[in-house]
Amino acid sequence: MYKNKTLAAVIPCYNEETQIKNVIETMPEYVGK
Repeated sequence: MYKNKTLAAVIPCYNEETQIKNVIETMPEYVGK
């Protein structure tokens, strides 16, 4: 939650199998979905 709002992130990941884990792990805590 960010300022009492739900925040979702859309991450394009075509051919990104080497990078997607790092992107997800470094996502800020306020991104809920």
